Amino acid sequence: MLDDQLIKDLGLENLTAEQQADALDLFDLEVGRELEKSLTVEQRQEFQKIIDEDHDFIESWLKANAPDYKSDPMFQQISTDSGDIWPEKQYAYLEWLRQNIDEEENIVDKVKANFKFTEAE
Repeated sequence: MLDDQLIKDLGLENLTAEQQADALDLFDLEVGRELEKSLTVEQRQEFQKIIDEDHDFIESWLKANAPDYKSDPMFQQISTDSGDIWPEKQYAYLEWLRQNIDEEENIVDKVKANFKFTEAE
C-alpha cells in the first residue's frame, strides 16, 4: 500500500496508528500547499471541484480528459481499495494531478526531504 511506503519514507514507523494518520494528513496538506503555488486560478478552481466531490464536474472532466478511465489499471485498483470513497473522485484527483502538474514527484520529494512531524502538531 502507498501509505505504508510513505510512512517508511518519512520515518514514521515507530508512531502509533493515530499519530501516523495525523502525520500523513499534515504531509498531504504541505504537498497541497506546494502544489498550489504552481497552479493558475482556473486550475485551482478545477482541482477544488474534485476535492469537493462535485459529481457533475468529475464525471464531465473524466469524460473529456480520461474517457477510458474504467479500463485503467489504476482505476481498477482504486475501485478495489476505495471502501466508502467514490472511486471516480480518487481517480480524477490523481489523474488531474498527472495531467496538470509537471513537477508533482519533485514537489513530493521536496516536501519529504523537509518534512518534520512532532506529536504536538
